[in-house]
This record gives sequence, C-alpha cells and structure tokens, in this order.
Amino acid sequence: SSAASDVYKRQEWYQADEIDESPLNFVMCVTHCAKREIPVLFNWQGTMGYETQLFGGNLDDLALSAHHSHPSGIPGFIHTIFQHLRERGLRIEGIFRHSGAKSLIDAVMSAINRGESVNVDELHVHDLCSILKYFLRDLKEPLLPMSIYDELLKINQTGMKAEEGALEIKRLVSNYLSGPHQQLLSHLIQLLNETFQLQDQNRMSPQNLATVFAPNVFSQQIEAAQCLKDLQHQTAVISLMITNYNLIFVDQ
Repeated sequence: SSAASDVYKRQEWYQADEIDESPLNFVMCVTHCAKREIPVLFNWQGTMGYETQLFGGNLDDLALSAHHSHPSGIPGFIHTIFQHLRERGLRIEGIFRHSGAKSLIDAVMSAINRGESVNVDELHVHDLCSILKYFLRDLKEPLLPMSIYDELLKINQTGMKAEEGALEIKRLVSNYLSGPHQQLLSHLIQLLNETFQLQDQNRMSPQNLATVFAPNVFSQQIEAAQCLKDLQHQTAVISLMITNYNLIFVDQ
C-alpha cells in the first residue's frame, strides 16, 4: 500500500492511526516491512518504527539502513560531523580533548535515534567531537574488534619497526574487518591524520590523538585492570595508524 511505502521510505515512528484507521492497512504495512526483512518495533504505547538507531547500533546493520547509509560508506550523520570538523574544528587548540555539553549531547543523540533531524551548524565543535566519541564507544561491535585485539597489541609489544607494524595493521584490517568497519576506520584515521598535520595550531600530536581515541575504538568489555595494562600498547597502535595513514589505507 502507499501507506506502507511511505513508512518504509521515511523510516520514522508511527502510531497505528497515523498510518490509517483501517486495521487492514496497518497489517499491510507490517507485511511490507516483513517481506523486506526490516525489523519492526512495537512499544507499550502501540508505536511502530524501525530499528535503525545510530547510537548503540551495529555498523554492519547501519550500512544496510536506508536512513543511515551514505555514499561515503559510513553513517550519514557521522560523515556530516567529519565535514564540519574539517571546516571549522581542526585548528582549535585541544580539539577532541575537550568535552561538550553533556545534556545537549544526550538530547542530540536521543533525537537522532528517534529519526529526527538535527542542525549540526548549531552545535559547538566540542559537542561534535564528544558525539563522535560516544558513537564509537557505544557501537555493539567495537571499531577494532576483539578478534584482532591481541595481534594489534603484539605490534607494539614485540617492538616492530614503524613500516613493518603499519603493514601488519594493513593486513589485519584488510583480512579481518568487515567493509563498514574498514570504511569507518579509514575515514576516522584520515581525519586524525589531517588533525595532527595542524598540530602547530591545535597542539594535538599523534600520541595525544591516540590517547583520546584508543579507549573509544577498542572493546569496552575489557576488564579495567587489563585495559590499564594495555593502554600504552593501544595508544601506540593508534598513533602508528595516524602517522602511517597512507601506507595502511591508501597505498596498494
């Protein structure tokens, strides 16, 4: 039905009576979604919607979402954040190190997860940085999954030379990360590489950037004591990615 198609395209939340008062059209809408294997959620208020939450979501699922997918290969809202940071943030001293307004950030993330539009122009650079870090931290599957965690840390633990370590990262990323994870990791490291190129202005060296982002791209399930023990190696690996962006993600 046209009502079903409208819900499918807009990816918004609907009350049954917003679709149509006719139970038949409501059933047809649910059937339309089921045929396309789109998850439909019902809450206690009888609301219907799509499981396309950006924050707390799965990258592979987001890549298949009509609402969140983007030609860049990363979620559209995250791509917008990257654009705005490039345009007005990379020269700011302490970029990524300072936190934004927590209440505002929570409101923005909730709005995005409800499918609402957010005017990024109205958000401060520090708010955008914090939103990006929350997005990475809350992924169901971390950007750098546990399946390659030990191998990544060995690069620093065994004292590999920079080029050798960078090529090992390239191998692990290419062979063991899904397409959406590879795309987001590449975009993120490119942004951090561009940031460190301006370190005379922003005071953010590769080490500083790695210190900020390592806790957000590795698993949150690692025990605190182990994470503290591994932090030096985590930071060294991310720093190596930043300084060798072209070798890992561009050069073939």
